[in-house]
Amino acid sequence: MFDALSVLVLLMVCALSLFREGWSLALVMSMFAFEQVLQASLPIFTQIPALGNIIVGVVVLGAAFRSSQLHPRPFVGYANAGWLFCILIFAFAATSLLWTPSLATAWPLTRWGLPYFVLFIILAPLLISDMASVAKFLTASLILGTIVACLIIFNPKFTVHLGRLGISLDALVRSNPLAMGEIAGCIMILSVLWRGSRLSPLALLIRCSALLIGTLLCLQSGSRGQLVFAVLIAVCLYPLSVRLKSAWTFLGTALALLFVGSVLAWLVPQVLGFQEISRWDAGSLEGGASVRLQNVWDILGVFLISPVAWIIGLGFNAFAGITTASSEPYSHVLFIDILAEQGLLAFVCLVLFLWCVQRDLRKLWKMFSDAPVQRSSLASLLGLFLYQLLIVNKQGYLWASLSFFLLGILIIRLRIRVDEGIDPLPAEFVSGDFESSQPAEEFYVLSPDQ
Repeated sequence: MFDALSVLVLLMVCALSLFREGWSLALVMSMFAFEQVLQASLPIFTQIPALGNIIVGVVVLGAAFRSSQLHPRPFVGYANAGWLFCILIFAFAATSLLWTPSLATAWPLTRWGLPYFVLFIILAPLLISDMASVAKFLTASLILGTIVACLIIFNPKFTVHLGRLGISLDALVRSNPLAMGEIAGCIMILSVLWRGSRLSPLALLIRCSALLIGTLLCLQSGSRGQLVFAVLIAVCLYPLSVRLKSAWTFLGTALALLFVGSVLAWLVPQVLGFQEISRWDAGSLEGGASVRLQNVWDILGVFLISPVAWIIGLGFNAFAGITTASSEPYSHVLFIDILAEQGLLAFVCLVLFLWCVQRDLRKLWKMFSDAPVQRSSLASLLGLFLYQLLIVNKQGYLWASLSFFLLGILIIRLRIRVDEGIDPLPAEFVSGDFESSQPAEEFYVLSPDQ
């Protein structure tokens, strides 16, 4: 049953994605978890591991072309400053292969990442054109992410091994549980921050179910960081997503969060075994943190005594050739990797990229903070971006951190298109001076099928 259901979901989502760019972008963001669902369903996806992602790439290519034909001036905001800084960072990494001490490991990582770079950085930015498309993307992400999570949780082919949920790809290799944890954290964040325009009982049920399913998948996948990051971001950004108008509103929200926390505390021992729970004890958490810290000291120690590396870096994936932690293929801390392996020039590009993102988020917030739906959209985008920022500095390396850069690029592109008047809202609303008794949904149709 799960095999047929997984293939049916793939066909339906691909069909939707070709004609609805919000669904296409949601498919990109969930592709690595969806890939595991497909690998558990049909042998061909295990025999050809990249097949599912190739299908996603073809669908997104078609969706991006269609989007460029439908929307006015589609390339306005495309090659923005953040996009150019991102290109430069990856160009530094590719060039540094000439002097990296770890070419044997650095080249396969680069070769693996190049097709995904095209998908995430070249094609995917065309799938967001205005605030309405952001809303549709968030809605599609919540729905698709929840479906993918259900297909993982309830499929008996996914089993727990050493405290982590996954499937066996061959006799020695299991699927990546961090991809499951990542999509689970996204579901949790969106279920709290994204409200849409229709506050119906059905919408509330979907959000509550998504929160429960996302939390369950995070726990079963053993993704400690993803769960902690998602909870912190959801709690901290909730006041940005929904304006708390009174003390009673605040009290009600606090009680609701307390109730949800109590339910989750009860849920943990019900769904986790001894091995899974042991990953959360103080010793295990301290051990994981100490490994990351040692990685940072290893690579910074070599970087600081190499003046030439201050400018051009030690070379991409140099960590693998200089570390004393032989079991670690990279430091897992992206920002340190960029500084030490690509040098100060690339690190400056990273800082400027982050500066552009925060600048344009502030501008968008000034424009739309009084509009409930747009306020929720921006809080959700910020939540996803911060979530990816934390993840890439906990488990990532450059070519596997494309979601982080994509979300930043989308924020900058969105601000430019709003400033240029391409967003299809009345001019007085875009300027932030709009006052009307009309509900927000008259300006945005947020159903994912539109």
